[in-house]
Amino acid sequence: VLATSNITINTKNEYIVDNKVAETASMTIGENATYYIEVYLPASIDVEKPVIVHDTLAEQLSFNEDSVQVAVLDEDPGSTAAEYKAITAYGDLPAAFAVGNGDETDTPCTFHITLDTDGYAGKYLVFKYTAELLSTADADGDGYVNKEFTTYSDYTTTPSEPKIKTYDFEFTKVDGDAAKLDGAE
Repeated sequence: VLATSNITINTKNEYIVDNKVAETASMTIGENATYYIEVYLPASIDVEKPVIVHDTLAEQLSFNEDSVQVAVLDEDPGSTAAEYKAITAYGDLPAAFAVGNGDETDTPCTFHITLDTDGYAGKYLVFKYTAELLSTADADGDGYVNKEFTTYSDYTTTPSEPKIKTYDFEFTKVDGDAAKLDGAE
């Protein structure tokens, strides 16, 4: 047994951590929902293997491919929509990242983002994008789920599934005496 006081232990079992949130829990038809996906790439990640972020939108949501942006951060930005919204470092995707059609992977989804992790080990990536709530949405049900998960090596993260709801309202315009206003729209 060799004893020494200068021991360095390199952790090899760090895992990717991801989180997804919607900026709002409800919206109207035709409005864009903003989503944030945070992916932490541990310092020990195998940069030879790609990381793929998969996203499956409800059929009532339409992905806006041109809206995808990313912020590359050295520190954990937090995990709430307000914290993600406050980030000022969003910009276009680097050439090392590619947005693709979800049918191009072994795991069908609406779209995916393939990450070439070389140069991004130990970084927090926050992806921001929008999806429009289509006219096929209605106010019934539990909302429209947007499912996200990440695959890498032989691992798959636990899916994040934020929901967006829409509601029906009827309004009646009245005067100061609560009498209905004729012709009001």
